[in-house]
Amino acid sequence: MTELVIVKASELADIDALEARLGGKVLRAEILGDKAVVEFLPVASLAFFINVWNCQGTVVLVKEGEEIYIDEGWEYDPELYRQLVERVVYDDNDGAINWSGRYWPRTKESLKLFHAFLKSLRRKDAV
Repeated sequence: MTELVIVKASELADIDALEARLGGKVLRAEILGDKAVVEFLPVASLAFFINVWNCQGTVVLVKEGEEIYIDEGWEYDPELYRQLVERVVYDDNDGAINWSGRYWPRTKESLKLFHAFLKSLRRKDAV
């Protein structure tokens, strides 16, 4: 599930760039001189994740390092939202809605659902 890679220690200064290059989320790193051993979780996309807290899954968009929580300020197809949360948490990550954490998409199927969900998404104040 996770992978190990050796990188230049200096690459740890910009985690976002390193994650983009690796195609995954950095979980931990150990610096060994001018090198670092990095453990990361390969993901299908860094553009969103599901945040689970208090048995609720929330879709979170990531844009230019900013996290945008899709909550009551947004309109969207609730069925696509539910399917996306369940797909990423249960199917992609063998997680559970009562296990708090961040769940990243790991499959093409999740990306298809995500793109369909994005088509239904708009801010409530945008008329």
